[in-house]
Amino acid sequence: MRVVVLLVLLVSMFSPSAVQNALTAQSAPRSVGVGGVVDIAAGNGHSVAIMNDGSVIGWGKNDENQANMAGISNATKVSAGWQFTLVLRGDGTVVGRGTNWAGQITTPSGFSGIVDIAASSNHALALK
Repeated sequence: MRVVVLLVLLVSMFSPSAVQNALTAQSAPRSVGVGGVVDIAAGNGHSVAIMNDGSVIGWGKNDENQANMAGISNATKVSAGWQFTLVLRGDGTVVGRGTNWAGQITTPSGFSGIVDIAASSNHALALK
């Protein structure tokens, strides 16, 4: 009922074409000018992407170092959790950045040969 009242109010204030244009503009995707991305992930307020050269870039919230991807290369997959990021490298090793209060970025000794990763709120998974 409230939506109908709001639409009636909008139509009475503006022409129908102006309302349609406003609704269309809100749903249209926008390019942010980043090219060469081969994988991307979003966490809680941060995002990370693997570029076609295997480097990783991060942006957004970085209070736990979760978006700092400096020095990571040969990346093939990225996954993001609440305040952490996992990066799978081409050699089957995993790099973690960010909060580690539940051990979610700690790589166990001898942990290699990984083929896939996944991050969720407070935990991480790896497929060997």
